Amino acid sequence: MAYKDFGVDLGSENTFICKKNKGIIVNEPSVIAVDSVSDRVIAIGREAKQMIGRVPSTIDVEYTIQEGVISSFERTGLLLREFLKPHDSGFGKTRMVLSIPCRSTAVERKAVEDVAHTCGAKETYVIEEPLAAALGSGIDIFAPNGRMVVDMGAGTTEIAVVSLGSVVSYHYIPAAGKMLNTSIINHIRRVHNVLIGEPTAEALKIKLGTVEDIGSTEFMMVSGRELSKGLPVNIEVTSEHIRDAIYPSVQSIVEGISYTLEHIDPELSSDIISNGILITGGTAMMPGWTSLIETAIGVKAELSTIPLECVAAGCANSFDVLDELKRHNAII
Repeated sequence: MAYKDFGVDLGSENTFICKKNKGIIVNEPSVIAVDSVSDRVIAIGREAKQMIGRVPSTIDVEYTIQEGVISSFERTGLLLREFLKPHDSGFGKTRMVLSIPCRSTAVERKAVEDVAHTCGAKETYVIEEPLAAALGSGIDIFAPNGRMVVDMGAGTTEIAVVSLGSVVSYHYIPAAGKMLNTSIINHIRRVHNVLIGEPTAEALKIKLGTVEDIGSTEFMMVSGRELSKGLPVNIEVTSEHIRDAIYPSVQSIVEGISYTLEHIDPELSSDIISNGILITGGTAMMPGWTSLIETAIGVKAELSTIPLECVAAGCANSFDVLDELKRHNAII
């Protein structure tokens, strides 16, 4: 039988969909704009994200995923259907592998499967995100040795040790991309008495964000609202401001890695020293992570070659090793 196979990463910030033998076909914000009266979809993805804060009360604009889990079942189904619509034509049975956080409850896992079914999937499977990230990054997840995966997403950071096709140790930290944005907003308010929005904070993080001192200072002009007068104002923000703002969250991630290493078997620790730490996700793309981890933890670290897309790619690659994943209870 012919199949149409999709790997789906429903992220807190972006949704990635990888079609088997085609590659990434969707890379869009996990945002939908819906008419609250008629429930008609107004916009999805980037177009919907641009509408945040700019629409009348009759239009709901929302992220459908919060901290890696579905926050609105119906809206997530609508969003995924719209994303898939241009790519799910032709003959063949539709199958999907979708990623889930390791901490997901049975109810949350079922919600992900049900969303896939509402989009026409005849077979659905779920796989834990660190396994998918490792698989998408070219790691042999079935090998009899441990590899640490640190997936720094928008909603959460997941730290996992993968061995023999399973997650054998796991630690979850809420410090992630969206928390960094909030930290930047609060820092600018405290230092400059100016309020900026999350899109501005995101732009500052991308342009100026580093987790270590790189020896030079970068600048960026941004607009906000001066809080004492309530008037628009332009201010200059430096890379030092951003580094200071995100420092507590960065430290909590490093401490989480250390905590996980301290609570695994010595054999796995030895494996990780030999094999290193794989870092993935959008937050991992900030300069300085590999150097910081190597200095603080004493273990080499490497950034995935496809840090944003590796989870979706791993979900799609799962179809090549589906039987083996089932034998290891790594896919449900």
